[in-house]
Amino acid sequence: MNDRTIKNLNECDARLTAIAQRAEANGAKFVVICGKRGKIDQDDAVRRGASKTPFPRSRHNPTPSRAFDFVPGDGKTIDWNNAPAFAAVGASLKAAAAELGIAVEYGGDWKSFRDYPHFQLSDDEKWLNGQTCGLDDEPR
Repeated sequence: MNDRTIKNLNECDARLTAIAQRAEANGAKFVVICGKRGKIDQDDAVRRGASKTPFPRSRHNPTPSRAFDFVPGDGKTIDWNNAPAFAAVGASLKAAAAELGIAVEYGGDWKSFRDYPHFQLSDDEKWLNGQTCGLDDEPR
């Protein structure tokens, strides 16, 4: 894993780190470009249309983050329109999660807003019950 991926996974729930490590060990090539997002970054993602979820409702917002965004390959060149490349990494991440027995959701599978770079945990009871937890007051 490259330094950017390691830094961003350090902001994430340990289960997401385990999934990413397993997917990479199984041959997936990707870079985690975003883990935790504070208010400023989340608001910016919504303004740009990269997210539909306002702060603090995104799974990127708690500490540790319950989501990450990735790009296929080495991250040096990104083709945001290459849905098959994103889907291939998404499938690898889902397979790794299944091997580890961790419930997840891949944004590329969503029907109303296909968020191809997005990957998140789906079994957090506090989150599913509408409670946010672990939020901090960091500036970004």
